[in-house]
Amino acid sequence: MEQIKDVQITPINPQGSLIAFGSCLLGDMFIGHIAIHNKPDGSIRLVFPARKVKEKNLQVFYPTTEELNKLLTKAFEEKLKELNLFDEIQN
Repeated sequence: MEQIKDVQITPINPQGSLIAFGSCLLGDMFIGHIAIHNKPDGSIRLVFPARKVKEKNLQVFYPTTEELNKLLTKAFEEKLKELNLFDEIQN
């Protein structure tokens, strides 16, 4: 499994459940424009970018395994805690 590093979070004024955007390095690949949403149970959900081409939504990138999705979510949760933002979204 590739290493997740250099996790960055840009908080925004909440828009519904959307609270921030994030980026990170996955191995040597930069992945960005990841929407971070808070869930009613106090956890977060990551939404990966898509582009609309004509009438079709195309995923730019996304985790192809549940394991990678969990690792990415954990990395962003840890960064939110480090920035003292995790407690805010749980309230």
